[in-house]
Amino acid sequence: MYVAEISSAIDPKTAVQICQKLSDDVQILNCYNNIWFSSSSLVVMNYDFTISLCKALTLKKDDCLNRVMPFFIDTDKTKATEICRLMSPSASSLCLRSVNR
Repeated sequence: MYVAEISSAIDPKTAVQICQKLSDDVQILNCYNNIWFSSSSLVVMNYDFTISLCKALTLKKDDCLNRVMPFFIDTDKTKATEICRLMSPSASSLCLRSVNR
């Protein structure tokens, strides 16, 4: 985590790849939250890369996508809807209700 945080100032994409070397999805998602999801511009400007980060998680995929979706809810409802549809059925329906408010 420390190495990822230090390298994020130089290259955030490399930093999240370092996050992926952590031992479990909880730690990885926490690392993503500190490195990548703390910057709305990184998330919005790198949609496909951001989604690939979440898709790589097994146990925390829905949590990751829930963290990402609000970045798009006001600016691109189509992408927000796409993110919701990537979630498990139960999480997806709740997410879609948030988008359609």
